[in-house]
Amino acid sequence: MKKLIGIGALIDQSWEQYRNHFGTLIKLSLWTLVVTAINVIAIGLYPVNATELTRNLSGWEISGIILFVLNNTVFALIIGIWVVNALITAIHNQDLGKKIKMVQLHQVGWKLFWPQFIVRIYLGVIFLITVAIPLVAFWFITNVLSTFLPTLVILLLLFAAMILFVAPLSIMIYLAFAIFALVVSGHQGMDALKESARIVKGRFWSIFIRLGIPKLLYFGIFFLAQFLLTIVLEVIVFGLLGGADAITIQRANWLILPTTYTLLFVFMNPLLLITDHKIYKDLI
Repeated sequence: MKKLIGIGALIDQSWEQYRNHFGTLIKLSLWTLVVTAINVIAIGLYPVNATELTRNLSGWEISGIILFVLNNTVFALIIGIWVVNALITAIHNQDLGKKIKMVQLHQVGWKLFWPQFIVRIYLGVIFLITVAIPLVAFWFITNVLSTFLPTLVILLLLFAAMILFVAPLSIMIYLAFAIFALVVSGHQGMDALKESARIVKGRFWSIFIRLGIPKLLYFGIFFLAQFLLTIVLEVIVFGLLGGADAITIQRANWLILPTTYTLLFVFMNPLLLITDHKIYKDLI
């Protein structure tokens, strides 16, 4: 087996590509802010506390609820899939030294939308099943078997059920490259998942470390930056609001945390995809 890229080199090369192609990557990633912009509108109309929900809601407030739900399910899914498709395409072409126009990236993003959607459904179903099995086992042990089995046996069974939670983590590693197998190599549907599992097979721990350590670094910086940005925004926003009523302040509070998260994720998402793409490229 070919030796995989070292963790230090992986982080260095990922950062170098991110820095060199920052403009193109951010232009694509910025589309994620469409969801944030719609959330600002929705929360401006949304009844934000329990007291408001006990009365008859106005048409605008009902519209706010509907818009908020649609935005964070349908719109977020559509934009998220399109952005990931376009970013992976851009990253792969950059890695090959090929130039590709922004309009072509947009087109590829939409062309691969439904294939990517299907892959995501497969991933979601498999992950839910692997999580549901230990949860059902826990429920059955604590609610049924505990009524007639000795305590020691129950404890042993609970420990065995806990081990089952390793399965979702393993599945996440084995299927981590399914989206790349689709966009980069053209594997569709279940074939994308099989291809991801195939290239990880025999290298689980090497891949686990290379997927995990860079993300720990990135997310550590991310959460620190989010914490600081949240404080700055709270000082600015609440300073501007001054003597505003409690409902307005609550609406502002609702917006600050998700807005800082999305703003920072716009910058981090390309780096995450670059890093995973470099691992994928090393495996194929």
